[in-house]
Amino acid sequence: MITTLIILMTLITPAQAANKPAETEAAKVISLSYKETNSMMYSPVRFELRREQDGTYIMTNGSKRPDDEAEQAVVPAEYVDSIQKIVAEEKMNRYLGYYEPEFEVMDGTSWYLDICFSDKSRISSSGYMNWPEGRGVQRLEKYLKEVWAQVKNNTKNRKK
Repeated sequence: MITTLIILMTLITPAQAANKPAETEAAKVISLSYKETNSMMYSPVRFELRREQDGTYIMTNGSKRPDDEAEQAVVPAEYVDSIQKIVAEEKMNRYLGYYEPEFEVMDGTSWYLDICFSDKSRISSSGYMNWPEGRGVQRLEKYLKEVWAQVKNNTKNRKK
């Protein structure tokens, strides 16, 4: 009985290790796109983040503005490290491609998230009136708004 258990454990452990998202958690974010739109009562939320060739991160905030009025600011790398921490804690690498409600909804919120990592892995997920389990999408949106509030006053903003 014990021998059988040991054999089973050695068979299970490598499979679990192979499925562990260590590459995504260790890899650096090179780009992020987050958008949320809802009924006409509310302005859309749109953030883009990209790493330049020199390693600098640039955030574009297109929230509440037309594309030609989007603002940009430099984002310190430690803010991006916190995004990676949120991704890992919320297990965002397990998100499905698309979330939708079980019943028809005529007007509501849709969201889109795309994160690319230095190891060429990617998290791409979206939804309409449905979200992944947990609060990862909402937590990330809140954090992106906080980052923008910090960096917009600390760096020279520029039009896109």
